[in-house]
Amino acid sequence: MCSYKNNNPALQDRIMKYLGNPFTIEDICESEDEPSLYYDVIGEMERNGIFANVRVSVKKDCDMPADWHITNEEMMLKMTEIKAVENKYGFVLFRTGLTHLIEVGVRHLTEENVMAAIEQIGTEAREDEANGRIPVMTPEFRREIVRCAAELAKFAIWELIAYIKKYVTVDGV
Repeated sequence: MCSYKNNNPALQDRIMKYLGNPFTIEDICESEDEPSLYYDVIGEMERNGIFANVRVSVKKDCDMPADWHITNEEMMLKMTEIKAVENKYGFVLFRTGLTHLIEVGVRHLTEENVMAAIEQIGTEAREDEANGRIPVMTPEFRREIVRCAAELAKFAIWELIAYIKKYVTVDGV
């Protein structure tokens, strides 16, 4: 249970820089995990119009954010459902299943399939133009997505997962 509210613009700015997104402090309280080392800042984060309830752990000695997680019920429900799949199959099969899920996509990113996808995008673009449709993404943007995926497919799957975990923010997460 949080003990007090706080309006601290400097802390809010540090958290926004840490999260890379707008953040509004709603409450500050002792850390549930390590109250002697951290305090928790509860607030709301916004990214691309999506809002998430967030708990940020802040180091007491330097007043700097150290960790964060989403506290939204619906997001947590999905995490619980994913955890149920892990529990059903066990840690080894779950990790192997994740690897397989990614490998299937990687396997389909052969040079031939990449070129076919790029050609298909061109065909769809011509059809869109002929029918007066305006796509959400330009054909060149879609082609760049395919090219980017083909380059990423050259990396080992666990290298990609490690990179995603450390460097890629995901909207609403």
